[in-house]
Amino acid sequence: MNIKIHQIHRHKRPENYSIERVFNTLNPYFLKKINRIELPYISSGLLCRLRIIFFTWKYRKDLVHITGDVMFAGLLNKKTILTYHDLEFINRATGFKKKLLTWFWVILP
Repeated sequence: MNIKIHQIHRHKRPENYSIERVFNTLNPYFLKKINRIELPYISSGLLCRLRIIFFTWKYRKDLVHITGDVMFAGLLNKKTILTYHDLEFINRATGFKKKLLTWFWVILP
């Protein structure tokens, strides 16, 4: 069985880069060729996040590995692997925002 693997990374920002560097180091050592994809949108605001979800939908038949802080991107994909680097953004949130982040970044995906 020939499974395609797509590794989805968040849109590049100067202040966020550590998880991408980790996977840039590891990817050459994986046995299968991995299609590395950088999201075309920054994860900010509802509209951009919906665009991200629909952008990743085109990979729904393949295995999708999501890294960084865009775990919600796999909501429409059935075969998804999530790598959580940290959950500090949830720990810093309070009230309804904390529940919303937990729901869409941890529970649903």
